Amino acid sequence: MEKYNLGITDSSLSTCKALLSLEQTIPNDSLFRDDVFEETCRRVQDRNEARVIRSISPYIVPSVEDLAILGATKLKCLIENVNEA
Repeated sequence: MEKYNLGITDSSLSTCKALLSLEQTIPNDSLFRDDVFEETCRRVQDRNEARVIRSISPYIVPSVEDLAILGATKLKCLIENVNEA
């Protein structure tokens, strides 16, 4: 990744600062909870990329279809696929 030669816009910087100032809630079943985060890091350390992606990705970018099933009605129009022809 390279820096954008015009820098960060004031709007983007303001948005980032606003997001960082908010308290973030961590779901109860997350590997990012304070009480399990260290073990999570230990278990994925020195593992291959596929293993790390399998373990961590769902917490960073949850399945849109799973979120729709769990009640995110605005997402019901979306579908996802993996390696489908």
